Amino acid sequence: MNRVANSGLITIDLQSIVDDSVFTQLDLKPILWQGLALREKDLKDFLQQWDSQEISEGVIWIDLPEDVIVPQWTHLLIQSKISSPKFFVTKGPLLNAQKEFLRHWIQSIKEEHYKDQRVVIKGCTDERVSAEIQMQLVAKLLPWVKSLMFGEPCSTVPLYKRP
Repeated sequence: MNRVANSGLITIDLQSIVDDSVFTQLDLKPILWQGLALREKDLKDFLQQWDSQEISEGVIWIDLPEDVIVPQWTHLLIQSKISSPKFFVTKGPLLNAQKEFLRHWIQSIKEEHYKDQRVVIKGCTDERVSAEIQMQLVAKLLPWVKSLMFGEPCSTVPLYKRP
């Protein structure tokens, strides 16, 4: 008999949530004017031709080099043109997009899934699951859970137990 499987613990594996999600890059480098700046007309033409229907769900991340001149409205225009409930849109390098997606996922957690439950936040993660993201998850879960632990279900560190 597997005692861990029968323990009633709910394990949240943030790294698997990232691994199981589809990340699609919206690469704007090809439309940069002289490789230095993004112009409104070029961006609007690009967005008109870009087909978001090819993406069933997941995360779209906008990739632009940091040394490029990007008008402040760029990301707002992109969001307004490609926004859909099917996917989450963010910007920055892939690592940034993965972290933003996790923050978004944590904010979308519903109380009914964790109310009065014993929850384990899985350990042994990589740089995509930062301490700040784990802290955000703890803050989200504390009002609901019966107990909260960190680590592996067979070896956990207790974080919280409701009195």
